[in-house]
This record gives sequence, structure tokens and C-alpha cells, in this order.
Amino acid sequence: MRPSLTRSVNDTHGHDIGDELLREVTKRIKICLRETELLARIGGDEFAIILKNTMNTYTVTKVAQRILDSLVTPFHLKGVDVNISASIGISVYPDNTTNPDELFKFADIAMYRAKKLGRNQVCYFESEMQKQFLHRYKIEHALVDAIPKGQFCLYYQPVFSTQEKKLLGFEALIRWFVDDTLHMPDDFIPIAEDSGAILAIGRWVIEQAIYQLSAWQQQNNQEFTMSINLSAKQLVDEKLLTCIEDSLTKHNVKARNIEFELTETALLESNDSVIVMMNAIRDKGCKIALDDFGTGFSSVSHLQNFPIDTVKIDKSLLFASSEAKTSSLIKGLSCMLHTLDLDIVAEGIETETSLKLCQELNIHRIQGYLLSKPIEVLAIDKRYFSK
Repeated sequence: MRPSLTRSVNDTHGHDIGDELLREVTKRIKICLRETELLARIGGDEFAIILKNTMNTYTVTKVAQRILDSLVTPFHLKGVDVNISASIGISVYPDNTTNPDELFKFADIAMYRAKKLGRNQVCYFESEMQKQFLHRYKIEHALVDAIPKGQFCLYYQPVFSTQEKKLLGFEALIRWFVDDTLHMPDDFIPIAEDSGAILAIGRWVIEQAIYQLSAWQQQNNQEFTMSINLSAKQLVDEKLLTCIEDSLTKHNVKARNIEFELTETALLESNDSVIVMMNAIRDKGCKIALDDFGTGFSSVSHLQNFPIDTVKIDKSLLFASSEAKTSSLIKGLSCMLHTLDLDIVAEGIETETSLKLCQELNIHRIQGYLLSKPIEVLAIDKRYFSK
């Protein structure tokens, strides 16, 4: 059994509180175990437990659940209340393997899966996990050399005015070519976020996108906008603001032409430092857009609590806009966003019906396959800027 705490307190309360927390966690876990069972801290906030003479998974699950339950009550440490959660991965001897090293590795893989499922989860190792783990391992290590090897490139999706369908700007979207295979962001960005590689990748995207915007503006003597996606991990990157400032200065691009897009998931994971960073980006003159609005975590409070300039209505709503209820929802959202004086972008425009609806609602900007899919620089030049 491999439990791991999912929330660090060292940065928030100091290492003395963190050390005391580990001692108290150990005490609580030990209460859940029999004297013959082994508990060991294996580094950081991770522990390993060996349960002996356990005949079925039901018993193991009960022990794991007892451990999770024991950690729910806040820890009172030197006048500070600390709440934590844990993830537990389990491998079983001899069902999964008879090799001790593999048994430990399989529990680790299962623990990673438990973390992905959310807080306070228990997960048993399955053979399919090993395949997924190896795939992930391969991608994670390949990402380390992707920038030096020049494997990343940016595609750009044009953004248009809704009424005249005039070209206003672009959204930069990363692609990864490795081993003659094109990888889309969903294939590698989550892994890059977990591994920390997203910080270097994100800085590369910012510099490259601003460079390309500069080239197009100088080539056409016209200002365009560039939308760049940011993950929650990037918002705590100490070098992010410097990267933005340096890229704008180097390529002589006005900050008002750059819009950074954040998902509502990123806002859900936010803390005070994230809000400080968002305000700092906005103070530099760049704009902040809230992406995928209208999906699972949508909340009006985000429009109140965060420095948002632009809201991008998710394409899933437009797909279902023919349904009366959804159509009414889009109209209500549009009215609210107009009242709040927010810029509105509709993404995923794929039909004339969706375009017409956006025009009727006076949505400011649109993008989608009806007008153009994301394409390479040369295709942009040929389609929009050739004379």
C-alpha cells in the first residue's frame, strides 16, 4: 500500500509545521494498523505500508479507508489548523507480482492513478496501468529535449469580427512533432504540467507567439491580437512576468495586443499568488480571457473575483444551440456578459446557424472551423497576407 499526502504545507506555514505534520500523520496511520504491519516513510510526503496475512481485497480496502478517514480531522499544530487529503495506491502479492521491487512500483503507479481520480481516493493496480505508465514515462522524458530539438511548433487559428468576418487576430496552439508523429496538446500538456516541463514550454510558446505576431504586424502595417493559453502551473512561475515583458520589448509588440487565456479549472486551483500574477499581467497592459465558459465549472463569481476582460463561450453550447433551452441559455449568458461590459468570443463556430446566432446576439469575435481551422504560418501568409 502506497499512501501519499496531496497538499504541502511547508510553503504556507513553514518547515517546522510541515515536520510536525508528518509526525502527527504517522501517529494517526499507525493507529489504523496492527502491530505486525510495517509503516515506513519513503521520502517527502509519501509512506509505504505492508499488510501481512491479509486474505482478501475487502480487508485491505477497509484498512485504506480507515487511514483516509483518520486524516480527515484537521491537525492542530502550534496554533495552526491544517487540513490535508491523501491518495492510496495498492498492489497485491502474488496477484500482481511476486517481485518485491515490482510490487512497490505497481503500488506507486496505482497511487498516481488515485491522485488523478481526486482527493482521498484508493486505487488498486491493474495491468493496463503499467501500459499507461510506460506511455506516460516515455512522453515525460521526451518532453525534456523537445525544445532543444526544435520539435514544437505553433499553429494559429484566425479570430474574426462577428458581423463583418474581418480578421482581427489569432489564437496560438502548440503542436509536437516527434518520431514522425503529430501530438496534439491533450496528449502531452497534462503530463508536462505534472512534470513541471510546462514552465519551459509555456515560456517558449509566449516568446514564439509574440515574435510571430510582430512579424505579421510589421508585414501588413496593421495591429492584430494574439491569444496565448496559460495553465494554472504557469501562473506560479516566477519567471512568467519577466518572460512576457522581455518578449514584448524584444519584438516591439504592444501589451494590449496580447490576450492570455485561462480555463476555469485554473481559477479553481488558484490562490492569492495566482490572483497577484493575473493582476500583474493585466497591469502590464495585457488582457485576460476566461476560456471554455459555459462548461462544468462555470461560475459568475469568477467574473467578479478575477481580473477578466474577455469571456470565451464554449463550443459545446453552440453545438446544442438548436435546442430551445440551450439557445435561451446562450442568449442569457450573452446579455449578462454585455451588461458586465466584457468582450465576448464564441469558439467552435462550425455551422452557418451558429454564426447567425452570434451575429444576432452581437457577440464580438468568433473562431471555428466554419471560418478556419488552426493552420501553420505559411498557410496563414498564403491565405490572408499574400498580395
